[in-house]
Amino acid sequence: MKINVPVHRANTRQVKTFIRSLGNKGKTDALDAMYLARYGYERHDRLALYRLVETSLETLQNLAMRRIDLNKLLVAEKNRLKAPESSHFVKKSCQEMIEMIKRQLDELMGEIKSLIALNPELVKKQEVLQSIPGIGETTACLLVILLPELGHLNRRQIASLTGLAPVPNESGTKIGYRTKGGRRDVRSIIFMAGMSAAHSKSRFGDAYRKLVERGKKKMVALVAIMRRLIVVANAKVKELVMQQA
Repeated sequence: MKINVPVHRANTRQVKTFIRSLGNKGKTDALDAMYLARYGYERHDRLALYRLVETSLETLQNLAMRRIDLNKLLVAEKNRLKAPESSHFVKKSCQEMIEMIKRQLDELMGEIKSLIALNPELVKKQEVLQSIPGIGETTACLLVILLPELGHLNRRQIASLTGLAPVPNESGTKIGYRTKGGRRDVRSIIFMAGMSAAHSKSRFGDAYRKLVERGKKKMVALVAIMRRLIVVANAKVKELVMQQA
């Protein structure tokens, strides 16, 4: 039975910080309930409502996260293979693991593509994303799966969600990098797309080279391109969503 009650899925780290800021050191179910209620009461006008994830999208998200996990294992095994002190047996074991992981990655990607093909909305979003320089088929697949908010947020919100929004990071004379937080796995995906776009002959590549010529550190310039990339992607998907509405 649907009762249509608006729900917000709270970030546990933010809630814990909020509770600690009130000076509370105790923890019981009753205290947790009281402080969660207070958190909602004081911030309800700024909290994003939770959107129920479709079963098919949840399955895709599980597959995408598994692919990310396997990619991390693949990198680790490749590093072990290059270790100079490794014995012949260890190297052989690493090579076999690498081959097995690659096979599983191919199988996972095949399953992901098959499920996306059954969802016309995701197919259109993927096509829109692939029209952007630096974003290939795999990146587009992963973004439509792991970033369902794409096209439903404004440029500042999508940049913040992906950890690409500039935030103050200064103390005295020290000035640090100004991006942090966000979804780490999504940011890693955008990083690879940003690398490709920054070294292309597209407008993103031109912007990257101009930033470097102006004295910006290469990593700072790359993050700027990543931010532009996700903002453009969000705008294009938003346009598609509005057309379908």
